[in-house]
Amino acid sequence: MLIGYQIDKVLHSDFNEVYPLLQELNPAIRKETWEKLFSNPWLDGDVLLGFKLTYYREIVGYLGCIIHHREKNGEIFICCNISSWIVKPSHRTQSYMMLNALLKHNYLFTNFSCMKSIVKLFYVLRWEP
Repeated sequence: MLIGYQIDKVLHSDFNEVYPLLQELNPAIRKETWEKLFSNPWLDGDVLLGFKLTYYREIVGYLGCIIHHREKNGEIFICCNISSWIVKPSHRTQSYMMLNALLKHNYLFTNFSCMKSIVKLFYVLRWEP
């Protein structure tokens, strides 16, 4: 990991710390709307809600995820929908550190992004469209 950077899991209690980054991205979105990303009504307890990227204690990135369980043919799959990937422009070269932290989990990943740059990345990862 590069000097000064740190990756941490995001829990519900991290919302107020991450909110200024979200507000900077889009001030038109209400705080209550952003806060919905920091809860998971499908699972009980303190579940993983994503990762945050800090640079010398300043939050410069957030990768949100929605974890849920699916059953198919009697087998339970832990699914992870990537909901938001926000990084300050001056730190975008380190944004993959959050994705790498997420990919270490044995989840079935989904992403419904329409951004061409993100779609290209998922092709590189050999994800199926």
